[in-house]
Amino acid sequence: MFKSREPREPVILPVRIRTDAGWIDATIRNVSTKGMKLEMPSPPPKGSFIEIRRGSAVVVGQVRWVEEGCCGLLAQGRVPVAQLKLDPRLAHKPNADGSPQVERRAEVRVLSPEEVAERSRLKAMVMQKAIIAAAGIAGACFIGSLMLGVIEKPMESIEKHL
Repeated sequence: MFKSREPREPVILPVRIRTDAGWIDATIRNVSTKGMKLEMPSPPPKGSFIEIRRGSAVVVGQVRWVEEGCCGLLAQGRVPVAQLKLDPRLAHKPNADGSPQVERRAEVRVLSPEEVAERSRLKAMVMQKAIIAAAGIAGACFIGSLMLGVIEKPMESIEKHL
């Protein structure tokens, strides 16, 4: 049986897409409340999950089909079609000083070597504490099993006399 699908609205809306590889630019070619057709130079593979952002609108979904230069997305929730169609420059309120807000994910942030080193140091510290905690728990379990073996015989004799 053929299942009818919701009508698509043809549009041309530039968006930012977050994939496993990072942020890329794309264009929504048609949209419905359940999904959309995206056009981009190198579409993500079928089955992958991606996040689409345009202004304050966010859509997360799964790539259901891929063709050369485009792909189809099934959204996890309802697609805010009207919000997507708004001009993203009008969707943001200006900053306190009157300057317009800038999409902070528009450009890739390059970390300095010091920032990379600090992040690595923090990750190493967390890993070290987790290993120490796991070793402490394992040691406590081992000592507990030894103590159970030591206490088991006297408890059996007490139990027999009761």
